[in-house]
Amino acid sequence: MQCPQCSELQISDGLRFCRNCEHSVLEGANMSEVEKSKNKSMPLITGVNKGFLMLIIGVASTVLLSLFWDVGAPLEIIVRLFTFISFLFAIIGVLQILRALQLFDFSAINYLFGLIARRPAENTFNQMRADADNEQDTNLNQKFDTLLQKFKPAKKYLDRVTIKSTEEVLFLKAAEIDWIEPTGNYLKIHNGKETHLLRETMNSFEAKLDPKKFVRIQRSAIVNVERIKKLHPLFRGEYEVVLLDGTRLTSSRGYRPKLQKVFGADL
Repeated sequence: MQCPQCSELQISDGLRFCRNCEHSVLEGANMSEVEKSKNKSMPLITGVNKGFLMLIIGVASTVLLSLFWDVGAPLEIIVRLFTFISFLFAIIGVLQILRALQLFDFSAINYLFGLIARRPAENTFNQMRADADNEQDTNLNQKFDTLLQKFKPAKKYLDRVTIKSTEEVLFLKAAEIDWIEPTGNYLKIHNGKETHLLRETMNSFEAKLDPKKFVRIQRSAIVNVERIKKLHPLFRGEYEVVLLDGTRLTSSRGYRPKLQKVFGADL
């Protein structure tokens, strides 16, 4: 098959078009519809790309060389000559773009719209299949994350507290703690009739304790679950927490979900 304009045929990337004059050669070509649509658009894309590249290089060179016009003879003559050449290069780039637009077969736009209109069902099916594949990938990722969580080593919580004072260093088992409250920059740890001061914040110390064994019932109280004897409902989701030694504390509404997590959602 020959180009109807210049009698020359060039084949590039599996697409039939004439590189000599950039004319599309579609008549009688054994190509798929996708290849034909690409073939019709290729001359415009190629020509515009070449033109813009030449235009950018020409303009950039012209601007850059114009900064050296006052270097003095004889370099000034050479610089001005190269500036003129760069300006011509930019003009050639513009002409290249105009030539590509002139040779472009604008019927390709209607061809592409017609191709899409003829295949709505196929496009919908492909989109549905892609969505199904994405959903399957999401399910696989969730299963994989669940499997990783099973093999992830369990977090180790504090089982013994080291309390330093000027007289001694006391080692207190976490299970022996009744409840904890803040006092200034310290925590007051209640252990039966004894109390101990530990330089720590409530938030950091709470993170070290096992949430199944200790529950924070308000901003200023963390309680050992095993020391809770009973709960008395109050107003607006609050409770009076009674410990085994008779200590009475009040839980706040904001910490009710933590109590529910330990004792059940019926609270």
